[in-house]
Amino acid sequence: MSRSTAVLFFCLLASSAWAAGIKHPSDYGMTPVTLNLCPGTPTTEDGVVATCFEGSGESFNDYLFSFALVTPSPSTSINSVTLDFSSSVTDFGLVEGDGGDPCSGLTNVPCLPSTTLVTIAGGTLPLSSGDNTFNFTNFTGSLSGDVTAYFTLSNSELVPTFESATTSSTTTTPEPGEIGLLVAAFVSIIAVRRRQQGKQNS
Repeated sequence: MSRSTAVLFFCLLASSAWAAGIKHPSDYGMTPVTLNLCPGTPTTEDGVVATCFEGSGESFNDYLFSFALVTPSPSTSINSVTLDFSSSVTDFGLVEGDGGDPCSGLTNVPCLPSTTLVTIAGGTLPLSSGDNTFNFTNFTGSLSGDVTAYFTLSNSELVPTFESATTSSTTTTPEPGEIGLLVAAFVSIIAVRRRQQGKQNS
């Protein structure tokens, strides 16, 4: 193996360890399939509700978590979630649907179309047991309740625990022109009220 080939192979291997995977409804059995809820689900932490499902079929070692805002708002995004695992995590990623394997294949589990730009990232696989944090991008409030992540465990006897979440909110700052219009409207209202008061006093 040449040096350049070895370097390329190493880079591909390293990048694959960081890249989150994708699973589809058919990975959990013959569709349509209904997954069992985990005991004690859903749970709420830091304004985020996590609903857990048990994997089935060839992905029986998976636990799936869908995430939603307690108070959905388009201006609030879910940035990260932290889960506590009883065993190592050998794979993780998002559950998505496409034309040949649509989201309707999961009857009770939220699912995103493959065209959605939401991503999830975490540490290098395998992840050790204990607390692990996963970061989302583009998980805006308009997708609240639609995003489901899967986590493949080396030992799936114990259900992972949803520990915490982080969110962020964006506020729209009026443009200078908009501020001028607001000031003008406010001044006009004051002028109208003064004229009305003057008529009443005359």
